[in-house]
Amino acid sequence: MDRTLDEWTADVADYLAAGEALYAYLDDKPERDRPCLGALFEDLLPEGERAALGELTAEEKELLESLGQAMEKVWNVLLIPRGGEYSPDEVSHLVYDPFPARLTVSLPGRPLEVEGFEVGERGVLEVAGFGLWDALKSLEGRWLSPDPILIYVSRGGESGEQPLDLDTFLGEPRRAAPAPSADEVRGAIEKLLTPAPLYRAAWKIEPEDETPFTWEAPFTLEAPLED
Repeated sequence: MDRTLDEWTADVADYLAAGEALYAYLDDKPERDRPCLGALFEDLLPEGERAALGELTAEEKELLESLGQAMEKVWNVLLIPRGGEYSPDEVSHLVYDPFPARLTVSLPGRPLEVEGFEVGERGVLEVAGFGLWDALKSLEGRWLSPDPILIYVSRGGESGEQPLDLDTFLGEPRRAAPAPSADEVRGAIEKLLTPAPLYRAAWKIEPEDETPFTWEAPFTLEAPLED
């Protein structure tokens, strides 16, 4: 795992450098954002929209090829290698994650103190996963925003399970910080692979609040039990 982490964080650093180069090019030539970013996400676009993107220049093809190859190296961490049983990301969970399953907490009252947990949607407390890909997702926006690889993978990648609304994506502000070194990426990833020393939540029950609360999710039997 230590060797994997060393190689993968170097790949992430290369990806961030390639992303910075493309975003810098588009800052100088904003009129080229549709053909360039459309080509980057062509797997996520309808066929008709792909055909209307237009031709790329030699410089643009080089930038996109560099970024595409770097992205592939980074998302390979999610794939099971030939002859293996687990992906490198799955192995990282076995190594770093102290929890046997995803941990979320829905409090029955207003939180007074929260330690260790992250506040997710609708106030649900959750513990971020301790794996390579979870760590990368936690770094979203630090160096690239929006982050192409996270968008691409979250929408199904080459399968294009969730099409991308290119106009909406192009309307988002773009930002690229100076690309970090491999050592800087590794330091940031390792920090996110380290659990908090304590996970604690305190809450207050409001006596006048009669909203029902169940500690366990309800379930129903699909068929009667037999003796």
